[in-house]
Amino acid sequence: MNILIHSNTEGILSIQLPYMEGEGDGESAMMDLQSGLFIKPLGTHPMVKDLAHELHDYLRGRCERFSDYPLVWNGITGFEKRVLLGLGDIPYGRTTSYGEIAGRIGSPRAARAVGQALKRNPWPILIPCHRVIGKQGGLRGFSSGRGWKRILLRIEKALKEVPG
Repeated sequence: MNILIHSNTEGILSIQLPYMEGEGDGESAMMDLQSGLFIKPLGTHPMVKDLAHELHDYLRGRCERFSDYPLVWNGITGFEKRVLLGLGDIPYGRTTSYGEIAGRIGSPRAARAVGQALKRNPWPILIPCHRVIGKQGGLRGFSSGRGWKRILLRIEKALKEVPG
């Protein structure tokens, strides 16, 4: 299973996750992920290898925060950027709803538009769109499949439950 990190001299262009739809509890998918995971840094930015290492640690439950990486915002609308930047306030291991994000960015009736903006997030995991769930707590869409959302939330929950 390959995760690709695309970069150029300006910064990180995208993180590409393979599609994973899984409807079960995610246990077998998580084991597959942790045993056969390959993160490939592609491009010319000097920090792309650091991001690959941090993603590797995150997916193994050993990293709660990412360093600051320069992101290349090409093709992202102003609304989408407000939505994506608004996700930085969601604490690790916690979730919020699409409607709450809409209200937080000053567009309280734009929950569906928030969902569409998250669908276009070029930096999943790094910008934690997986922490946004339905109003009633259900897992809604995720650009790389709900299997990813389930696994990422499970990783964060497991790390939060470890006494430290």
